[in-house]
Amino acid sequence: MIEISAGIDMTALTLGALALAVLLETLAPLRPAEQLTRRWLHNGALAVVTYMTSYFLITAVALWVVHSSSELPGLSLELSAAFPLWVQCVIVFFTVECCRYGIHWLSHTVPLFWRLHAIHHADPEVDAATAFRHHPFEGLIGVIPVTLLTVVLGAAPAALIFYRAIDLAMTVWTHTNIRLPANVEKALGGVIVTPRFHRTHHFAERQYTDSNYGSITPWFDFLFGTYRSVSDQQDAEAPLGLGWDPVVASRLDHLLLAPATNAPLQQGASNEAR
Repeated sequence: MIEISAGIDMTALTLGALALAVLLETLAPLRPAEQLTRRWLHNGALAVVTYMTSYFLITAVALWVVHSSSELPGLSLELSAAFPLWVQCVIVFFTVECCRYGIHWLSHTVPLFWRLHAIHHADPEVDAATAFRHHPFEGLIGVIPVTLLTVVLGAAPAALIFYRAIDLAMTVWTHTNIRLPANVEKALGGVIVTPRFHRTHHFAERQYTDSNYGSITPWFDFLFGTYRSVSDQQDAEAPLGLGWDPVVASRLDHLLLAPATNAPLQQGASNEAR
């Protein structure tokens, strides 16, 4: 039986994951870090702005969805009444992970969504500082379908917290600037998203940018044919980011305004405009 407390401190979990990632990147970085202090300052500032926006705006939208759906009788599957907690955790994990895979794919496919999501991909380096680098309004893309899905499932809050806790830790882990030993990569790569798997998603070349969408597990990429593998040399040397002007790609004010400009559509030479 899985015992989960609704009192999990997500902030402590996130800070702990970041601290571990920084330690790993310091001891065994895959790629040399450039402008590390500047990137962390601007990415961190963007993360704070995004967090505050999510706390007020996106939470308000989520509450609206919950309130609206409560007026539709019979909508919920009431998993909390039908299954033990560990079964709810499994169901929530796979359904929410599949939903987020689809939202991530749409973020690369729908031009309006890409304008927001491109802020994450424009980072010319990928490390723990990239993990929470998202435009404040990007969360609006997924808040309605994910919230509606959780309402339909009707699972215990602990099952949702379980997924969120794993997702937060994995968000940091998958962006960590390290290379795993080959045997560890092979053992983990078929079960969870590894830094190598997700770093491929940040390659400048579009065939790789539009691949490896999984957040926690790679299984949906395997299932839907969006998985791309790379060589050790590509993993260590392939260009990252979108080829934006360094100022636009790094400064907080430019990142906030970028969706309203043509910057997200003016990718590097290896990418076609969306």
